Amino acid sequence: MTTETLRVGIVGCGRVAEAHLRFLTLRRDTEVIAVADTSRSAAERLASRFQVSRVCTSLEELLDGQSIHVLHVLTPPAFHTEQVLAAVERGIHVIVEKPLALNPVDANRIYERAAARQVIVCPDFIQLFHPRMVEVTRVIESGRFGRVVHCEVHLGLDLNIAEVREARGLHWMYSLPGGVLQNYLTHPLYLVLRWIGKLRGAHVLSRSFGSLPQHLADHLDVLIDGELASGHVTLSVVAQPGGYSLKIFCERATVVVNFEALTTTVETLGSLPPPFARLLSSPRLALQLLHSTGRNIWARLRGRLVPYHGLGVLIDRLYASIRTGTPPPISPELALAVSQAEHEVLTNAGKVALDLSPRPGRQSRTGRMEAVLVTGAAGYLGIHVVRKLVARGCLVRAFVRPLSRIDELEQLGVEIRFGDLRDERQVFDAAAGIDVIVHVGAALRGSPEFIRTSTVQGTANIAKAAQGQGVRRVVYISSLAVYDYSSLRNGCAITAKTALEARPTERGVASEAKRHAEDIALACLHNPAPVWSILRPSVLFGGGREPLSFLGVRRGRWLACFASPRSRLRLVHVADVAEAVWLTMRHNGGGGRIYTVSHPESVTYREYLDFLPRQVRSSVRVAFIPQWVVRGAGAAGRFAGWLRGRSAGLTRRRIAYLYRDLRVDAGPIQSELGWQPAADLRTQIAGAADLSEVTVG
Repeated sequence: MTTETLRVGIVGCGRVAEAHLRFLTLRRDTEVIAVADTSRSAAERLASRFQVSRVCTSLEELLDGQSIHVLHVLTPPAFHTEQVLAAVERGIHVIVEKPLALNPVDANRIYERAAARQVIVCPDFIQLFHPRMVEVTRVIESGRFGRVVHCEVHLGLDLNIAEVREARGLHWMYSLPGGVLQNYLTHPLYLVLRWIGKLRGAHVLSRSFGSLPQHLADHLDVLIDGELASGHVTLSVVAQPGGYSLKIFCERATVVVNFEALTTTVETLGSLPPPFARLLSSPRLALQLLHSTGRNIWARLRGRLVPYHGLGVLIDRLYASIRTGTPPPISPELALAVSQAEHEVLTNAGKVALDLSPRPGRQSRTGRMEAVLVTGAAGYLGIHVVRKLVARGCLVRAFVRPLSRIDELEQLGVEIRFGDLRDERQVFDAAAGIDVIVHVGAALRGSPEFIRTSTVQGTANIAKAAQGQGVRRVVYISSLAVYDYSSLRNGCAITAKTALEARPTERGVASEAKRHAEDIALACLHNPAPVWSILRPSVLFGGGREPLSFLGVRRGRWLACFASPRSRLRLVHVADVAEAVWLTMRHNGGGGRIYTVSHPESVTYREYLDFLPRQVRSSVRVAFIPQWVVRGAGAAGRFAGWLRGRSAGLTRRRIAYLYRDLRVDAGPIQSELGWQPAADLRTQIAGAADLSEVTVG
């Protein structure tokens, strides 16, 4: 195999596959001949981008086709063992994403079969080949700093990423036996075990600070007893900004590698007396950091500072090992030690895996009260609706996404079903045996596709489920965002009959989605069964919501408010909306009706700020952006978009939505259903800013 072109296959066409292919296409001695993924569209996109001729929908199809020399296993970890062994049994070398396997038994089985078949299996321990790490390794192995006596790694995790938030169902990371932490634990462990040797024992301190649902462990401290030295790993979802750094304590120096900042610093004893050494320590470190920064800038200008740089080095060394028959860049001993350490840490890490089994309700049916399904039940409005219905004696079934916070729902004793509004079957099953559906769930943030499908497809699924399961009534929670503000004059009152937005695509994705979902609800409004009602509340406040969050865009102490200080702020307390839901459910004449829900009193933006406690007002500096400034910016953006052939985000209709000074007519819901706010608006505003409920700043 010294001169033959190495034929390569890729299984798993997610985000990391792009990095692998980017480095493989730079090599002249390899040819990627096939990619495989259960999602054919994902495989086709990747193949098209990197000019790969063959697309498969399974590993079996890939392996049964043209023979390959190397397989890159880039699928979720649950498939690693099976797929690696399938390749190994055919005499194919394998590079596999971390973790190598879900347990040390499978990891040992992989290496035993690889040895028998005389092929290489190499886990993707890429940080060992990071440019800064390569330099540090060379210096420490030279013996210049003496022996390594201790090693520490800190890895902070940001799990607030779109692919996790927007996954259909539960993202595979949370489905691992060791939960989401198992997907990341490999990195700090191999960085430590590389220096301290084989694992002899580990002490795990696990904490839950509440940043993950269901009180999962979100902060791990691991003290490791290695064969050669001691080690310490901190893996935290809580400590932000998290950072990613390695600190190696040697006999005559301490080396720190910051993988995020791409810097390396070295502290040595030096020859100066201790007082002078301490005095010069900070300047020396500053010079080293400045030097690292300069190198990074130079590397970036030359195009040599690329994402996943360590992966490129690892691939080069792995392919050299395959050609020459030399040991692989990651030894089996290190890979197995890491697998054993993962198992020991996660076994002692406390609660790491989600429990998504349905939670039976602990309520007892009283009288003739309805069984009610509440979608989006763990959200801001949803939880207030659930509270209201429980207090009124309803049997409540909460439909929530897998990563929802369910503590209060469990305390209320309601039944809990985990699911996704985009999944028609899950929604249909959740509606079984239900009398009333209160449809609160929608997506207001995220990618355009996520917002549209969750809101529009979710509402369509609710309509089908309500019809198919014989639900008696549906209360749909809409929004004032569905109206056409550009057709209204300042001072007008919004009513149920006000014209709806005719061009929703010009209003932003969230407004567009709510508008299209509204069409689905309106189409059901006059059906004889189930009976539908639509509530269109104004801006929700109170009930624990940060009192400044809906006024504008906040950056530090500054709050940019896109409104006139004299414009009316259309408000309704979240608990009052929950009461409106209850009254709509109970009122026989409320079927086929649309109600706008807003406090009958109004305040201006300036008055709202004045009503807040001094502590809240002093936490920010509010800048009211004049309408003419926004119009000018919008015009410039539209012109620039026209030149680039794209649509601009700040359209005239969006500006009208922000700046129209309008009232909301809540008269019909007051007269027909007897709805009234619980208190005057000023009292509610002051109560909503209770600092014991919210965090400001």
